[in-house]
Amino acid sequence: MNEIKEAIDTILPYIKIISFLASVVLVCAIISLRNKVKKFGEKVEKTIDAWEEGKATKELAIAMWEQVQKKIESGNEAELKLAVIEADKILDEVLKAMKLEGEGFAERLEKLSVKEIPNIQALWDAHKIRNRVVHEAAYHLRSDVAGRCIETYARTLKSLKILE
Repeated sequence: MNEIKEAIDTILPYIKIISFLASVVLVCAIISLRNKVKKFGEKVEKTIDAWEEGKATKELAIAMWEQVQKKIESGNEAELKLAVIEADKILDEVLKAMKLEGEGFAERLEKLSVKEIPNIQALWDAHKIRNRVVHEAAYHLRSDVAGRCIETYARTLKSLKILE
């Protein structure tokens, strides 16, 4: 019994030091992540404020589209999912700026015809995939499917003269 107590007494100071260092590292990581989340939140708020104030300008849509492109290039499934969601949101905001009425994207999209958006069926398909990404947690988004969705949103934004 004394041997065990002596072994514990010998090891305990090292365990305390390691625990303390691990705690310091974790606290630093938490602070760093908190700051990153705060900065990201500020960017999101600015973007939302700009959309809500009716400043859905071509320049803002293009800047947001560049972020979508970066996410697609990553090839990471989580980034691909975000890219599809964000592309859908960009187009929805453009449709709102066009004064199309409706509770959501689907209702605004119903107001459009093939004359206005030649690839409207492909756009419906892309929106359905976006809905699966948002509402089905286990949905696996393949990169080729994400690429088709993004291409569809890009073609639509080009037909609306937002992208060139």
